[in-house]
Amino acid sequence: MTNRSYVSRWTGWALGTLAGLLVVAGAAILPGQAWAIHVCANPLPGVDSDGDGFTDAQECAGITTVGTPTIPGTSITFPLCNGTLRRADCVDPDSKDVFAIYRPVATGSLLSGLPNPFGNNTFNGVVFTGLSALGLTVHQLTSAQAASTRQVSSVSQQKAVRITESLSDGSLADPLGYCQFGTPQGLDGCAVYTKRARAFIDSKCNGAADTTTDRNQVFLAYATYIILHETGHSLGGLAARYDAAFGGYHYSPTASLVMSQAAQYSTQANRCTWYIPSVWNPVLDPSAVILK
Repeated sequence: MTNRSYVSRWTGWALGTLAGLLVVAGAAILPGQAWAIHVCANPLPGVDSDGDGFTDAQECAGITTVGTPTIPGTSITFPLCNGTLRRADCVDPDSKDVFAIYRPVATGSLLSGLPNPFGNNTFNGVVFTGLSALGLTVHQLTSAQAASTRQVSSVSQQKAVRITESLSDGSLADPLGYCQFGTPQGLDGCAVYTKRARAFIDSKCNGAADTTTDRNQVFLAYATYIILHETGHSLGGLAARYDAAFGGYHYSPTASLVMSQAAQYSTQANRCTWYIPSVWNPVLDPSAVILK
């Protein structure tokens, strides 16, 4: 699908004199930890048990990325999980593996404090579980470790999701994140507009005359939310169903979920308070994932 999705500007609410960066609590689903060694004893041709775009036979043999032929060492191998390897370092035919290209700008990036945007992160008490709450294992790649088309490996046509940082300024009315609704196989266009996000945070905190909030921590939590949100749109759209009232595959801002259309803030009593969603819908979102 080629419908576009944007992360809206934060929704301002009059929430009294609350201060700081607050956690939006919720449940998480962890990926399975059992490795299907028995499948690899005799993998059936063409069968993809976990539906992640790589056949059982391909994952049993291990996935080696295409890499950049002109740059030695950019090809990387993820062997079959054997119970001793860290799950992010191996592949499993019984649980979904997703490859994600993380591409901050080369010069002047605002994401230097966010090396692992798809995984576990905590900023001022806001705890993100990344994509593991969807039952996915993410293998984070650089642009050089996959083909320019985002194809991961020569043995499969499966592509990686790509999130690109943009320092485009725009205006205060422009979106902070953008992606196409679809799967990793669809059009490539996921972006996080970090300069706009930081400027928006500063504008609200300055307007509240807030000089105490750690704006860098707010920004890193905010950027994590946007990156996960836009990645979700490349994993099947994600919010279970299309809702025109909320701009597509989104939940209401009041749901306080990663796929909410916007997050919320307040500017009361000389404080800017940010309510940043950090959890997925544990009932609807995992089953909405589509990778191929």
